[in-house]
Amino acid sequence: MSSRIQWTSPRVDFRSHRFVWWLFVATAMLVCGVSVALAGPREQAERIHDRLAGVPPSDAVLTSMTTAIQGDPNSGPIAAANIAMANPNFYASPSRISPRRGRTATSRCSFPSTTNIALVMGMVRDDVPFNQILTGDLLYVAPGVSPPASATSNDHFAALEQRMRQPAFNQSELQQTTQSGIYGTPSAATAGAITTRAASEAFFIAGTNRAMFRFTLINHLCEDMEQVHDTSIIRTGFARMCPAARAAIAACS
Repeated sequence: MSSRIQWTSPRVDFRSHRFVWWLFVATAMLVCGVSVALAGPREQAERIHDRLAGVPPSDAVLTSMTTAIQGDPNSGPIAAANIAMANPNFYASPSRISPRRGRTATSRCSFPSTTNIALVMGMVRDDVPFNQILTGDLLYVAPGVSPPASATSNDHFAALEQRMRQPAFNQSELQQTTQSGIYGTPSAATAGAITTRAASEAFFIAGTNRAMFRFTLINHLCEDMEQVHDTSIIRTGFARMCPAARAAIAACS
């Protein structure tokens, strides 16, 4: 009596949703990789401008950015980015997204500009060491915008947002000042983004500073409170911090 083993060749079930999904992912990754690899200086310049300004560049600006990239592969893209940031739309929309997300627990982007958003934008523009974001007696306002900045109202920054949307807006209108000068707070009692009007309104709630402490950790150190309860793992937590946070801490030490 002979026994027979029936062998069937393996086959791929092309009707499988899993197979179709992974085929789509692999194809998308391949296409993206090829597009990046084949992107020339002009395509790179256009992408930089779109990401920073949120609008297509003019032919003259695109040519200037392309020339900068071609001139120096290392510093050229940075020079091109600086050209893109000269566009008024840079201040009108994209540059406000990052600091705006850090303002509240809901991370909504529909509310008007605030002191913290202007503070981050001004510090980045002026190359102010970012370790001062939680320590400095700093504030950025626009003296030509009415009403003036106040400790009791956000109207100045709502008006500043409208001014930023105008084609005639110039970044030099945003000027550095101090919280002690605007709010009357003692300079020694100021702490950058922690003691601005926007932060106080958002996080000094329910009579405690727990929300302020928690969202300072989340927004600036990329950690939540549960992740810092155990002080024995501080080195591990430091290693997991975002590069910007690690650089800020290193600069302070």
